[in-house]
Amino acid sequence: MTQEPSSSPLTAATAADYSLSIRPASGGLAFCVQRRGSVPELVEQGFLVSQRPEARLYEQLEELYYQSELLSYPYGEVVLYVEPQRWCLVPTELFRPGSEALWLDAATEPTTAGGAEQRQQLLSWTQPDSVQTFVFGWDAEAYHFLRRTLLLLEPRPYFALPLSAHRQLSRASRSPEVLLLLRAGQLELFLLREGELLSCGHYPLVGMQEARVVAEEAAFYLISYWRHHGLEGQTAGLTIGYPEEGDAATCHLLHEAAELLAGILRPHIGQLQLEAYRSTSLAPL
Repeated sequence: MTQEPSSSPLTAATAADYSLSIRPASGGLAFCVQRRGSVPELVEQGFLVSQRPEARLYEQLEELYYQSELLSYPYGEVVLYVEPQRWCLVPTELFRPGSEALWLDAATEPTTAGGAEQRQQLLSWTQPDSVQTFVFGWDAEAYHFLRRTLLLLEPRPYFALPLSAHRQLSRASRSPEVLLLLRAGQLELFLLREGELLSCGHYPLVGMQEARVVAEEAAFYLISYWRHHGLEGQTAGLTIGYPEEGDAATCHLLHEAAELLAGILRPHIGQLQLEAYRSTSLAPL
């Protein structure tokens, strides 16, 4: 019997056989390295903590990239998962490259005063097997630093993987499901039925100092969204997602907020589950 040759280890010379996924998150940078192939193999994942969390995002990324040799390898694929400053969903057949600003300006408000929206890089991502495209804005300084550093760069919103996974799960059910994803300073809501994304929205979370306040804010937005779409507590499902990528304090606070939110909603929603999510990989820790 012939023996399969062993796969080459990850080095700068073999990095083309691997993919790198990164997500700038609260307090640093989450990363995941996988061996490329029909079934990707998880090699390494983790979170690099910035020593200057008060610095601009571009400066934090610069610090982390100069400290980590692993991030500087010439990978065959690099996927950047970002937390959009603002975003909207548009029909793919109507979207044209270069029209991002028109869609965002029509659908969203600028995030802050003082012209901050002009420092955003406008990006887009089309869901696989879908007729919908997400248009979103992210920190322009940080984006161009990563483009110069990594050369190959495919940007996606941070919720791309958990949303795609739940779209697949919803194909097996005729009942609607709401996916609620918590992150630092914001939450996202997605309404799914039979594999299709019917509606989505994003809302600010201003009480990030206390889990109870985050849970109460999230409950307000969810209940308004639930009623707007005429959902029934005994037939529609709800998944509350909290992140595993980010600094420990933020992840702990959002996990606690998710549990408190579930406690508020369980008497009213029969099909409810909590779920930790990762943006860079669906592989378990």
